Amino acid sequence: MDDEKDRNELKEKILKADQLAAGGDNFSAAFYYKEALGLARKLNDAAAIRECKKKMVTANQNSDSQFKELSVEQEIPKEAMEVINKSIASILGAGDLEKVLISVGRHPELYPHFDGVEKNTQKTMPITYRVATLSTISEKGHLVEGGADPTRHWFAQMYGISQGIINQLYLGKIFDGLEKMGLNADTLYAHLKNSKIFPENFLKLIPAGLERYFEKDYVSAMHIFIPQFENAFIFISERMGLDIIALNRTAELSTNTKALSMAHLTSEPFEKAWGKNFCQQVSFILFDPLGYKLRHKLAHGEIAAEECNRTNSSLMIYLFLVLAARVKTIKENSPENVEKV
Repeated sequence: MDDEKDRNELKEKILKADQLAAGGDNFSAAFYYKEALGLARKLNDAAAIRECKKKMVTANQNSDSQFKELSVEQEIPKEAMEVINKSIASILGAGDLEKVLISVGRHPELYPHFDGVEKNTQKTMPITYRVATLSTISEKGHLVEGGADPTRHWFAQMYGISQGIINQLYLGKIFDGLEKMGLNADTLYAHLKNSKIFPENFLKLIPAGLERYFEKDYVSAMHIFIPQFENAFIFISERMGLDIIALNRTAELSTNTKALSMAHLTSEPFEKAWGKNFCQQVSFILFDPLGYKLRHKLAHGEIAAEECNRTNSSLMIYLFLVLAARVKTIKENSPENVEKV
């Protein structure tokens, strides 16, 4: 009886959505297709699932004109800029280039603080988020994972603002200052190599990325930096004693190195080893569907040319500097021969 009721409701919602789409109200049509898709999945109706998925994405794509793009300008108070500039000066004044690079990798103002963002999320979340049906739509018209959860969505908004401030007001100026101090492909490579924590293959490949970065070829740089960060992070994590071996779910017994993911970065072992703040930052930059998601975009060929820019490339270099600054070698020829500084 319940199945019959759901099937009738499914037909009604698809019909309503079709009528709205035909009338040009694609925004409302997408909502009804989403509701219908939920019912189709509940009924395990493969044909209806295919139909609703396709029509929902198409309706979202066609509803661009119904969305309003808001632009907000925020002037930073003079006093706040003075504090920021003083902080940047203290980082760049930490000593010679080597000491400054270590200072950048360890500085507490160059990553959003999870607890602070979480408190700000609870304090500022609009009441409409608590009562309205929420959906987050990608540029290609797909529903974004996590976008229907108001708390998670607003947290990502607040976190993105914090990370954006760091990108624009801190890291840009810091990298300008570093280049004036002599930072180039050779000096940066020497710093990373001298840390003695990176795998051999990383040290063979990363010079090409650094060269392209300083030649302002950010497309090439990003395509080297992102997978090599994942490679280095997993390698170092294993040396810190974390489990990075995956047991394949196949009839034949086989294993492989785990691919880095949000599941790892939000797990207790990784957060304990690396710290919740750094894990959250890596997750937001590389994996979170509500964040920058650079790793997924690059892996699937979806990264936009405009995303391969100096800001994002510098952000990846910053992550390398964090690894080099916060981990040190303690014993050679041992499975667990590094520790967090």
